[in-house]
Amino acid sequence: MNCRLFCAKSWLLGDTDTVLRLFVNLIGNAIKYTRQGGVAVIAVGNAKATKVFVIDTGVGIPKNHLPRIFERFYRADASRHDEGSGLGLAFAMDIARAHGGTIEVNSHVSKGSTFVVTLLRG
Repeated sequence: MNCRLFCAKSWLLGDTDTVLRLFVNLIGNAIKYTRQGGVAVIAVGNAKATKVFVIDTGVGIPKNHLPRIFERFYRADASRHDEGSGLGLAFAMDIARAHGGTIEVNSHVSKGSTFVVTLLRG
């Protein structure tokens, strides 16, 4: 699998440990569910906000599961035997909101997912 990181002079303001946990959760999921292809992380910012895109070519998430993936203990596919408690995305969203931000997702089964984290600059 390939992994790329690109940052265009973009700064994030916030609690270092929790913001790091947010991205560890998102990037860890991208790696876990990408068997072929790769994962890219791209950060872009302006005076008002920083957007970080976590893009993978993994298994994707079925549309009917997307509205619930940020709920605590929710797992999109209970038959998966991968480790996890269903808390990572809920924690990520809580952290984004605590920093005045959001997380959006666009996903297609067998094509991958794109998570977009937007954090307002203080």
